[in-house]
Amino acid sequence: GDRVGGWFPDLDDVKSGKATLGHGAGDELRQSASGRMASASRAGDKLVRLGGDAFTIVLEQVETAEVIHVAERIVEAMSTQFVLGDAGSCMAQASVGISLFPQDGVDVPTLLRRTDLAMYWAKSGGMGHYAFYRKELYHGDNPAAGLRSFILTCHMLAPPPSPSTGRCAT
Repeated sequence: GDRVGGWFPDLDDVKSGKATLGHGAGDELRQSASGRMASASRAGDKLVRLGGDAFTIVLEQVETAEVIHVAERIVEAMSTQFVLGDAGSCMAQASVGISLFPQDGVDVPTLLRRTDLAMYWAKSGGMGHYAFYRKELYHGDNPAAGLRSFILTCHMLAPPPSPSTGRCAT
């Protein structure tokens, strides 16, 4: 297809790993994580570290099924323990936000904002998830309000937890 997928894989819980293992181990973790993400991506996809624990991946000429397949591969690749030389080992899963050109935006700043919103939506589901941008996540000039509103709406629409298990019915 002629769509382009933009992603924000963000490493979950890296700050606690750096606190216990040290900053050098955090750098080693980011390097190992970027290698895993690159291996899980398709040939020709572009992986860039934006700073901190945030990365972006651009997938060109992609169909939705391919986007889902790569997202699942990245989440899976990140779900196994990282062995960090002398520092030991730690877990650092990835939450992935996804937006698509042109349906979610036609310029880079818009696509990056919407991918970021989707990443925070993925994080709200717990570590190791991915989510596509949805227009419900955006609320005018205050995208955080849109995300809060969307999360609140989803919680209001969700079935109440079972008293015996504490889990929501699906």
